[in-house]
Amino acid sequence: MSRTWRPVAAVSACYAAGMAANTVPTPLYPLYQQRDQFGVSTATLVYGVYAVGVLASLLLAGRVSDRVGRRPVLVVSVVVQALGVAAFVLWPGLAGLLVARVLSGLAVGLLTPAASAFLADLYAGAGRDRAARTGTAANFGGLAAGPLMSGVLAQWGPAPLVLPYLVYAALLALGLGGLRLAPDVRPALPGWRYRPQRPAVPESGRAVFWAAVWGNLLAFAVLGLYVGMTPAVLAAIGRGGSPALTGLAVSAVLAAGTATQLSSAWLRRTRPVVPSLVLLWCGLALGTVAVWASELVTFLIGGVLCGGGAGLLFKVSVAAGMAQAEDGRDRAGVLATLFLAAYVGMSIPVIGLGVATQHTGARIALTGFAALAAGVLACVAPGLLRGHAPDERR
Repeated sequence: MSRTWRPVAAVSACYAAGMAANTVPTPLYPLYQQRDQFGVSTATLVYGVYAVGVLASLLLAGRVSDRVGRRPVLVVSVVVQALGVAAFVLWPGLAGLLVARVLSGLAVGLLTPAASAFLADLYAGAGRDRAARTGTAANFGGLAAGPLMSGVLAQWGPAPLVLPYLVYAALLALGLGGLRLAPDVRPALPGWRYRPQRPAVPESGRAVFWAAVWGNLLAFAVLGLYVGMTPAVLAAIGRGGSPALTGLAVSAVLAAGTATQLSSAWLRRTRPVVPSLVLLWCGLALGTVAVWASELVTFLIGGVLCGGGAGLLFKVSVAAGMAQAEDGRDRAGVLATLFLAAYVGMSIPVIGLGVATQHTGARIALTGFAALAAGVLACVAPGLLRGHAPDERR
């Protein structure tokens, strides 16, 4: 490891900086609403179109780094991310926000598989778990750092819709420069033909697999709720208007998801589905109570529980789904299906919730979402429990 810590740190820093693109704008949405005069439903649409870019990039270019090398794909992802930053700063108005979010999604769709594979290459011989833990820390750590940084800068710095992106652009530049420390151990292959990644369903264990698909969708729907709707929720309970508070709330949710995903040693010694469901049910219940009682602390606690439960549910759902493709047949296609479900969960439910909020109010819309999510979780729990039953015998 002594010879690999520098390239690992360089790739991880680039990975974390790129992932922050998803959450840097979150504390700024109320400011955009004031500037461009749009409502909550439009704000959630701006948030949700990010997933369109991610999905398009994952399906069209998710395996390109296997052929052209890891580092070139990371460089392209940083360039696309920089274009998104430029759109945020230089293109005022709703159209500029939508374009910027799609570009950010395209960049993350390029970044995620390439950076994860790069770390696996660098950790070759040191164990797959170490690469997975490092990738998780960079992925969710970047997501958690983004809103905290932008919220603080927007609250107490000048030019709140410009300064956060300038700082973020500097971090991207540092990440890009650091890639010089990471030799590409997966060089380009000559004579390859481009093929998009197709989603696939395994031949056996389909009941468990579809439970895993719904588990992924629900995990990201809950994360999307807190990332995309926190500004509106804080406004509903009388605590809106503070970018720093919004950034702190979203960051705490994502940091909790990071913590539970990194608990890999504990996950091998217990059936992890049960704690993930308990955390989510308790978090959704507390979040609903907080909205009706206008309790900030209760809302924050509910968010942390939901974040921890969603992070854990995402991890166990991917493990259960991939276990159905252990024979090695089209594992990439099965993984594409699982991520397709995750990013659909990140976008469609939150957009729908934003539309419902415009018609029924935040309290009723969030209560309906919590009740529906809790019910679907109860339906998928048996399949996920079957998928993780062998863990108890290890």
